[in-house]
Amino acid sequence: MTDDELRALWLDLGVSQREIKQMLKCSEFIMLKRILAMGLERRPRGTARQVFVDWEPIIADYEGGLSVAKVAQKHNVCRIALAKQMGIRGIVRRYGSTKRSLALPPTKPPPKAPDLATETSRILATKGKWAALADFAKSHGITQSEAQRRYHTARAAV
Repeated sequence: MTDDELRALWLDLGVSQREIKQMLKCSEFIMLKRILAMGLERRPRGTARQVFVDWEPIIADYEGGLSVAKVAQKHNVCRIALAKQMGIRGIVRRYGSTKRSLALPPTKPPPKAPDLATETSRILATKGKWAALADFAKSHGITQSEAQRRYHTARAAV
């Protein structure tokens, strides 16, 4: 690769160091040394292709009803960059499908407070047996150690 070709890649096309290194089949250090020897400045990391993008037609497609993903794919831009540009311009994103109902899902009624007399008689009926306490704990949504604690508390009260 000639110096003119390398200069064109580096300055005009904005090709990254990694891509030039792969084209030359050499290390990044040698490629960078060659660029510096030609009098070209080293670019800061992450600034390989700073290409001007006219965001107006791209954002117009989004405002026309396409999703961010479809607009990004259509215009060959990054979805994150598109979302960032929309945020800069104060455009509120649509989330989810507009076909779905925006009503809140139905809520479950609050659980009934347990009848203490019934619960106490049920836990005393286990007679402290591990298997029976495990079944009690599972049916009441508590741990087995909590069921055992309740059993001993109820037994001591009797």
